[in-house]
Amino acid sequence: MTKLTATLFCVLLASAHADSLTFRNGAVVTGSWMGVNAKEVSFMVDGAIRTYPRSDVAKVTFGPATAPEKPELGMTIAQVVAILGQPDSIADAGAKQIYSYKDSKVTFTDGKVTAVQ
Repeated sequence: MTKLTATLFCVLLASAHADSLTFRNGAVVTGSWMGVNAKEVSFMVDGAIRTYPRSDVAKVTFGPATAPEKPELGMTIAQVVAILGQPDSIADAGAKQIYSYKDSKVTFTDGKVTAVQ
């Protein structure tokens, strides 16, 4: 019972943080800790729950949630909408979209921010 309580506490504590997984090959993924079982670690990355083999994970780092206040290059559409809300209009030109807001425009190419005006 103590192990279950400790695990639940860690999961609840971690859910309010921006966390990172460091893999044995040196790669790092940033997201939110979702859970662990005997074989896999579950992590929320860009709004999707992803699972990774425990044997591939070298380290889990729990950190404070730090939401950016403005869009940054490389962000996804979902991340920008979470910061700025729904745009006033969207200009769609295939792989390129421009989200227009009252005081700014955000350009996406292939779903990632490439310019902020």
